[in-house]
Amino acid sequence: MDTLKRSLGIALWFMFLTFPIMVVKVNTLKNEVAWRWWNLLWVGLAALVLSLVWRWALEQKSRRVKKAETTAVVGAARPFFQRLTEEAALYQPLLFAIGVAALVFPWLVSAYQVNIMVLALIFVVLGLG
Repeated sequence: MDTLKRSLGIALWFMFLTFPIMVVKVNTLKNEVAWRWWNLLWVGLAALVLSLVWRWALEQKSRRVKKAETTAVVGAARPFFQRLTEEAALYQPLLFAIGVAALVFPWLVSAYQVNIMVLALIFVVLGLG
């Protein structure tokens, strides 16, 4: 029940943060505002489902870790993602590639897509704040 409450809270918060982008559509040529409430519903449902799946995956991971600790084998290979986050030789080239992609992105796509990405990143920063 606690998981469901937390996931509902996350869905509501995500709906609040995406409200200006997903619901309000302003047509300046006709001087009208269109309200797209169904978009807000879909965003909320998607955030709820993703939050529940994320929490389930974290629970499964903690169970696997506990199981691995009880049946630890000396010299066992670590999963790739764990090695990726711990070893600098693996994550530094990945960070470099992401940085290059971020620098090249504006020249590969239209100005509209760049504006959408900027708005998305602004909302990410707001959400983290």
